[in-house]
Amino acid sequence: MVKNPSKEKIEAPVKESKGRNKEMPGQKKKALTPYQGKRRAFGHFYCEECDKEWTSANSWANCYQICRDCDSRVYPYKQLRLQKGEGDTKKRKPHRMDLCQRCIETGTRCWEMVEWPRKKS
Repeated sequence: MVKNPSKEKIEAPVKESKGRNKEMPGQKKKALTPYQGKRRAFGHFYCEECDKEWTSANSWANCYQICRDCDSRVYPYKQLRLQKGEGDTKKRKPHRMDLCQRCIETGTRCWEMVEWPRKKS
């Protein structure tokens, strides 16, 4: 678990409101994450509700992960390009598909898809 040593407040959207924001037709959506590409990224997450921090190699543009302690929807405050790791892959924790927006929405393992499926025009 990664901790925020300075305990400074990190500005990141953490919990979606219960009411839905209605958008006008043709209006562009606001970016919810720093990274806006089509591939996976390494994301740093911070839940303000329960002061928990974590990282994930399965972070996507405009996708949240659900905090396993308080069930808040948390968007990454920082995302980096994935790099090949030198660590032992057997020590890695399994990806919790039930906490990943992309896994939930697609019904598949998000890390097996290289890019978001393209919308058919």
